Amino acid sequence: MTTPSPQNMLEYLEQACQQVQHFESNAQQALTAGNVDEYRALMLQKAQFLAHLDSKSQKYCEELPKALRAKLNAGLRRFSASATNALAVNSVFYMSALLYPEDYVQGTPNDLVLFTNALRQSWL
Repeated sequence: MTTPSPQNMLEYLEQACQQVQHFESNAQQALTAGNVDEYRALMLQKAQFLAHLDSKSQKYCEELPKALRAKLNAGLRRFSASATNALAVNSVFYMSALLYPEDYVQGTPNDLVLFTNALRQSWL
């Protein structure tokens, strides 16, 4: 097993960003094709994935320096808590809006990508 490092954590977060992008692009294709059930299923998968992001990331940050770990955990808990709330209210709209602020501009990075980029800049 490799020693946890900021680089391992960044790779994990980049993979998470790609997975979210996969859910969202497939969901958009389903919606465009008029397949609302598939869209709903993909938004549910996105929310479930994000709800577990915090717990699944812990193996990557166990041995990171305390300051890095605190910043990382705070952000990941926020993403997971929002997704857990979306699942609790069973709102597809809420699930689709996860990671996007009210003032989001189409084509700009979502909050998980911004978080990952900010961590990369502060760590490397």
